[in-house]
This record gives sequence, C-alpha cells and structure tokens, in this order.
Amino acid sequence: MKDTQYKLKDLYERGNPDVVEIKKLEEVLKLAKFQEEEYWKARSHIDWLKDYDKNTAYFHSFMKGRRRRNLIRGIQNFERRLVDDKDNIIKMVGDYFDEVFKSNGGEVYLSILEGMELIVLDEDFSRFDKQFEEEEVLEALSQINPNKTSGPDGITNKLLQEK
Repeated sequence: MKDTQYKLKDLYERGNPDVVEIKKLEEVLKLAKFQEEEYWKARSHIDWLKDYDKNTAYFHSFMKGRRRRNLIRGIQNFERRLVDDKDNIIKMVGDYFDEVFKSNGGEVYLSILEGMELIVLDEDFSRFDKQFEEEEVLEALSQINPNKTSGPDGITNKLLQEK
C-alpha cells in the first residue's frame, strides 16, 4: 500500500500528471484500504464495529488491549509449576487432551445402551447422502454475522453473503 501511495504522490508532484495512471493507482489504493479495513474488522470479533467506521486510533488501541488480555504467557503443570516455553506448553496440552479423550474400551457407554432397540430407517440414511440445495446454503449464510470470518483464510462472511 505504501508503494502505491509513493507512486501516487510522485505522479501528483509531476508538472504534467498522467490522469489515467492516477485513476488506476487511486483504485488500487482504495481496494487496499478496503481490504485492510475488512481484515481488522474480522480480527476484532466485535459486533459494534459498523461499516465505514473511521475511528482507527480507538480501534487499534482496542485490538492491542485485546491481544494483551488474550496472550497466554504460560500454564501450570500438574505439579503447579509455571511452564512458559512453547514446546513444553504444546506437549502439556497434547498430553492433557490425550488423557481426557482416551478410550476406556467403551464399557461405560455399552451399559447405557443395554435393553434398547436400535432402529435406523433407510429414510434417515438417505437424508445424510442428500446434496445441499442452493436455498439452504443461502439461508444459512444470511444468518451469520457479516463482520466475522468463518475460517482461517480471513475472508469475511460479508464477501460470502454477496451474490
């Protein structure tokens, strides 16, 4: 974006500016600013940030505070000691969830099902194989917040809702 700003400034300062080139660079700059704003809206996770809100100093201070609050500097292990290096934290989290979700052979769950007749109809299976209708997808998209992202790609739902 800065490179485009410098080129645009240089064109304005020339004695005989190229109007077509200026228009192209202004469009590129406008698109870059829009994309940056959309990125920060998605990162903010706040519903109150409306379209065209230009209070960027407040917004960026809000995001810095949020980042500080959400930063995990370390976690306590089972001996109540603080672990703060990344590799050990990753190992501890993995060990914890391995322990939580390890299988106990399923004996507990089988006892719950004793005496129950399990019936799954063919119609039930056919519903799982059915393709989504366009109307169903559009209805689901219309119900999500347009300023949030639905995945790690950073694309806002607003873009997905535009048809």
